[in-house]
Amino acid sequence: MLVGVSVPVMLSFSSSGEGDDSGEEVVPMQEASANAEQPVAELIDQPEPAEVDTPSAIVEEEPQEPIVPELLSPGTGEAVLEDDPEPQLPAETEVSGWIIEDTTWTAKNSPYIVTDVVRIKSGVTLKIEAGVTVTRESEGDMFLVGGVLQAHGTAANPIIFDGGGNSSFFTAPDFAADSSTDLDYCRIMNGLSLRPLTQLGAFKLKHSRITNVSAPACLWFPERDVHIEYNAFINAAGLSVLSAQDTKIYIQNNLFEGKHSGLSEDADYWIQNRGSFNQSETIVKNNSFSPNDGVALKLLGGHETAAITATDNYWGTQDDNLISGMIYDKTDDDTCAGYINYVPILAEPHPDTPG
Repeated sequence: MLVGVSVPVMLSFSSSGEGDDSGEEVVPMQEASANAEQPVAELIDQPEPAEVDTPSAIVEEEPQEPIVPELLSPGTGEAVLEDDPEPQLPAETEVSGWIIEDTTWTAKNSPYIVTDVVRIKSGVTLKIEAGVTVTRESEGDMFLVGGVLQAHGTAANPIIFDGGGNSSFFTAPDFAADSSTDLDYCRIMNGLSLRPLTQLGAFKLKHSRITNVSAPACLWFPERDVHIEYNAFINAAGLSVLSAQDTKIYIQNNLFEGKHSGLSEDADYWIQNRGSFNQSETIVKNNSFSPNDGVALKLLGGHETAAITATDNYWGTQDDNLISGMIYDKTDDDTCAGYINYVPILAEPHPDTPG
C-alpha cells in the first residue's frame, strides 16, 4: 500500500540509510534532521519479522577461571617467576652482665648469644627452658653462678650449651655456698672446662652429653651432695674431686669414652680424687670405661686423704692386668694415700648407663 506524505518527519538512520532497530551505531542527531527535510514519497511494505523462539529458561554458563597473564622479563619474552617469601629467621637474644631478679630464658627467644659473662646474683634463679640454645663465641666464662642456674631439658628437647671452642661454662665465685648449678638433659660442647676451678657451691649433672671439652671440671668442697649421673663424656676431659664435711660425690651410670686429645699429662684421667676429708666420700659405680683411654681413676700423690670407692663398674675387659693399668694409686706411686678398691666388676655395661 502506498501513502503520500507531505509532512516533514524526523527519523534516525543508520550509516547505510536504512532504519535500524538492532542497536547498531546511530547517525548523529544533526545529520538526521537534515535528511528529515526531504519529503518521503512512499513507504514500501516490509515483510513481517520472523517469529523468534524464546527459550523457556536461561542456562548460565559456569564462570571461567580468570586468565592471568604470565609475567615476562622486559625485552626477553622469558617468564619471570616470583621469588619465594623470605623464611622467618629465629629470634636471637644477646645476653651479658648481671641477672638481679628471677629470670626465665625461653625457647621462643632462643638462641641466646653470650657476649660477656652472665652473672647470676646470690639469691636469684635463672631458669632455662627445654629446647633453648646458649652459645658464646668469644673467650671467657659463659656463666658466673652466685645464685641458682637451673637448666632442665627433655630427652626430645635438650638444652644446648656451645662454648665456641674457647669458653668455659659454669663457674661459681669462690666460697659462694649458696651457688647451685642444676643441669638435666643438656648437650654441653665445644669448650674448655665444664666447671672451672671453684670452691663451694652445689653441682648436679644428669642425662646429659658432654663432648669436645678440653679441661677437667672441678668439684671442690661442695656444700651439698653432688650427683653426676646417666651422662656420656665423649672426646672430653674428666672430673677433679676434693671434698670435706660429710658430703657424698656420686659419679654413677656414666659412659666415659675417648679422652680429649689436648689433655695435659696432669689432666690425663677420667676421675681424680685430691682428698676426701672428714666423712666425705667419692663413690664411682655402674660406669663404663674403656682400656683404650688409659688412666680412668687416679689418686693424687702427696694427698693423705685422697680416696675413691669404685666397685661395680664395667671396664670393657675382664683382664685384671688391663683394669689395674687403668687405675693410678699406691701401686703406681708410693706418695698416694692408698689403693682404689674396684672389685667386684661388671661383666657387661649396666642397663641404665648410656651406651
